[in-house]
Amino acid sequence: MTRPAGPGARGSGGPNPFPGFRPGAGQGTPERAAGPGVAPEAGPGSGVRPGAVAGPAAAVRPRTVDEVAALVREARRVVPRGGGTKAGSWPVPPGAPPSDRDGPEGPGSGDPRAAATSAGDDVLMLDTTGLEGIVEYDPAEFTVTARAGTRVADLEALLARHGQYLPFDPLRTGAGATLGGTVAMGVSGACRLRFGGVRDFVLGVTFVDGEGRVIRGGGRVVKNAAGYDLPKFLCGSMGRFGILAELTFKVFPRPEAFATVVFPFPSLDRAAAALEAVYRSPLEPHALELAGPGVGEGLARQGLLARDLAGQGHLGPDPVGRGQVSCMPAPQGPMPQETARQGYLLLVRVGGPAAILPAWADRVIRRVREALGMAVPAEVLGGEAEGALWRALSELAWVPGGPDRPGGAAGAWTGGDSVRAPRAPAPLSGGVLLRLYSRPSLLAELDALLDGHGALRLHSQAATAAWAFFPDEPAWDRLLPALQALGVPALQWQGPGPLPGGFVVPPAGTAVARALKQVFDPRGRFLPLPWADGA
Repeated sequence: MTRPAGPGARGSGGPNPFPGFRPGAGQGTPERAAGPGVAPEAGPGSGVRPGAVAGPAAAVRPRTVDEVAALVREARRVVPRGGGTKAGSWPVPPGAPPSDRDGPEGPGSGDPRAAATSAGDDVLMLDTTGLEGIVEYDPAEFTVTARAGTRVADLEALLARHGQYLPFDPLRTGAGATLGGTVAMGVSGACRLRFGGVRDFVLGVTFVDGEGRVIRGGGRVVKNAAGYDLPKFLCGSMGRFGILAELTFKVFPRPEAFATVVFPFPSLDRAAAALEAVYRSPLEPHALELAGPGVGEGLARQGLLARDLAGQGHLGPDPVGRGQVSCMPAPQGPMPQETARQGYLLLVRVGGPAAILPAWADRVIRRVREALGMAVPAEVLGGEAEGALWRALSELAWVPGGPDRPGGAAGAWTGGDSVRAPRAPAPLSGGVLLRLYSRPSLLAELDALLDGHGALRLHSQAATAAWAFFPDEPAWDRLLPALQALGVPALQWQGPGPLPGGFVVPPAGTAVARALKQVFDPRGRFLPLPWADGA
């Protein structure tokens, strides 16, 4: 059992650890910075929408849960911030002092994460990256406890040394995502399909509520029934009910190897039929993604997919182990290259012992061909080429202006080692990106709706979710009612719009959330609930 030393994360009382910070005075620690942020009066009846940007605030970087609790009790309003990689993240202002986290170029070269994000001197920007480190790790028990500001990439590196991993596929780990931010957003990556999302892997949680109380829920073992299921409740809470301080996860053995089969289709109907055939089969894919027109071409420009997905190669005896890229062509001849670029791409990822993956990939291909009753070309990826593709998808690198794209952010994912520390958080730039929560039965209607608004789309997790990127701000007055009519909640991940960082189409359960907001944050110290008043 590993119990690394480090700052404690237990306790709930004590004096103000930052005496220089006086609520309402705009004072903080030496890491205080000024910058844009959230208006303090945002919320129902205020006339200001949640997520509005305004003036300067204090920023501090506590290192223990005691310090977090003391700061929350003294502050009028608190905005927590982790790695700054998710929806509703607030930008680092020009001239902000760097944090004391070491970066790739030595001490003091880490990210400037002490950015202020609010609209007045009475709002405290609370940087959670000071709450870092592994508290307890027992590989034999397949559980790990870590502080919320710990980078996901650091935990993944530790788990990899023991042949383990986080199956829910955390997003934007290469950009510096933290454990707390990952849980607070509650959004998992494509590879969560087989084993479940982030909420299925959080066993225990320690957090500070709006009254400055330290609350613990769940436990550190897989089998526990300790009270209300607060860990699952806080997944996707977006910092509205409390500030996460410590988290316990269950972990799984990492498959020895992965392979991905890529199918190009000229139309959605065939692609959807192939997706359903694989999903309903006993093949148990780790991921099942359907990329719309333009997404595959963007990945091809980065060298992550072959431009001609119907090459004349054949599946070799062990393409996975050697990292080869091979194809099984259709007997009727290769698909035109234009179709491969502008049509739909179905990505099927399987994992397991390296020796059986070629046969497993062959079963996927035969399943699709039998279901459609026609020859379908297929490309098989393995080794580093396969891993690079899924890291790019996890980093949202297919989004124009995103990491490693022309005009993308510096210091972001580079297609290499997934645990390399970034030089700075890599916010996506330009356009509007929505995260949609759908159902497979709505695939055709949702795709047509998004296409009509000029969006690039990536249908994720067997079409139960989707990403939609709009190069220009969409016609919200037409898009949102249409999404609402379909019953598809929509989270505005980036870009201008009616509710940056919030749900432009709210999910179910808003009445319950409002009631619990009064329990955990009765004074309204945290941000308002992330949807418009009246939802």
